[in-house]
Amino acid sequence: MKRRLLTAAPLFALIPLPLLANEPGSCLELGAKERTSYVITTGDGHTMCGDIGDVVYADESRPKGEEVVWFRIDDATWVIRDPAVNAEARRLFVQANEIGRKQGEIGAKQGRIGAEQARIATKQATAALRNEPAGDSSDRMRELGERMEALGREQGRYGEQMAALGEAMQRELAVAQRGLSQLLDRAMKDGTAVRVRRL
Repeated sequence: MKRRLLTAAPLFALIPLPLLANEPGSCLELGAKERTSYVITTGDGHTMCGDIGDVVYADESRPKGEEVVWFRIDDATWVIRDPAVNAEARRLFVQANEIGRKQGEIGAKQGRIGAEQARIATKQATAALRNEPAGDSSDRMRELGERMEALGREQGRYGEQMAALGEAMQRELAVAQRGLSQLLDRAMKDGTAVRVRRL
């Protein structure tokens, strides 16, 4: 089963701020590892690693507006309602969330470039189908081709930036999830984490 890490706005408006496929069991360094997941709530948003259904379980474990950390280890789920512990969990993901925000901005720019490339390709196809006079057509096609090449170079630069951000994201997530695993382990030992259900 693929795991996903999401930072999201409300449940039905998920924004992948990062959206990364993780190997099964790579969410937390606790338990048997193949059945671990977590959801950190922030207002109407969530930072999570696991299945999208885990957001539903997390939201069921909190009164309206309360911020919690919900997590699963093997066959048990837990919730932490302590504001200080929850704030510490959110702090662990600040850098990863910032990288995700940057990825979102670059992705939006890439989308705009892709839309312009499609518009130019449509113009090129339309000009070719119209059998415009050779002079007009060749000048126009050359101009559109040059614009398409420039957009391709710009798209390539954004692709390089996304690759670098993806590598940075992997590093940040490893650090954040290691820290979260330690935080959750302490919370289970000191009673801050409360078991809420067995799966």
